[in-house]
Amino acid sequence: MIEDEVLGVIMAIIVVAAVVAVTLAFFNPGDNYTAIGLLGINGKIGNYPSHLVVNQSVTLYLFIYNHEGKAMYYIIYEKLGNYTTVLNSTYPGYNLPVLNVYQVIVGSDENATLPVVIKIPYPVIDGKVFFILYYYNGSEVYSGKWLQLILNVTE
Repeated sequence: MIEDEVLGVIMAIIVVAAVVAVTLAFFNPGDNYTAIGLLGINGKIGNYPSHLVVNQSVTLYLFIYNHEGKAMYYIIYEKLGNYTTVLNSTYPGYNLPVLNVYQVIVGSDENATLPVVIKIPYPVIDGKVFFILYYYNGSEVYSGKWLQLILNVTE
């Protein structure tokens, strides 16, 4: 009787292992990707501003990691929207005003940390500062990745 139970456990382990192997074959977690993150004033996660005065400058940092399997030329647009502005993986906010443009080349399996200076020229309540990631592949291509920071800017 115990042998049947042991055989059942072994068969269950084999089935689970087979499912995992097939899943990894079709959905390889090692696929190419780019990661982008926003770091705070001290270059670490956290300590993000939520209020600025018009034309006050604050320096934050963009972190970009390239796991595309080749060196990549990235273009990051800093744009300003409002609380109702919604971006997604197919819409990068074409009509939003551009505050800054940042460019960087990142080697394969390398990262870069870029200082970005946010400076809003007019008052905004619940404004969204977007960092929208493109890459260059003969022309600019929207990556579908973006970040946002919500700010109030007063006189």
